[in-house]
Amino acid sequence: MHDSDAQTFRLALESVREDIVAAVDAWRASGGSDDELALLVDGLHAEKPRVSAESRKQLELTIPAFDPELAIQLAKHPPGRVPAVVDLHDLVRRVVWIDLTPPYTW
Repeated sequence: MHDSDAQTFRLALESVREDIVAAVDAWRASGGSDDELALLVDGLHAEKPRVSAESRKQLELTIPAFDPELAIQLAKHPPGRVPAVVDLHDLVRRVVWIDLTPPYTW
């Protein structure tokens, strides 16, 4: 990935930082496990990306234009991190691992 693409993804995630924190908090409040959590950051259909929290299995079943490589990416699971599947207009989908220790870094 080019440096400009990486910067675009970082800026997109930064623009929805509060939404990411809220999605993780809601997931945990509903009894969800961090080991099952995956975030979807959809920047394809709205001016501001939308963030949703789902189980990794559910995400694999429902994500538009599912790429088999996604299952491999989700299986990596670095300790203390959750995957965020980020879709941005005109860029290839990317899995970004988010550290769940505040302030939530990527």
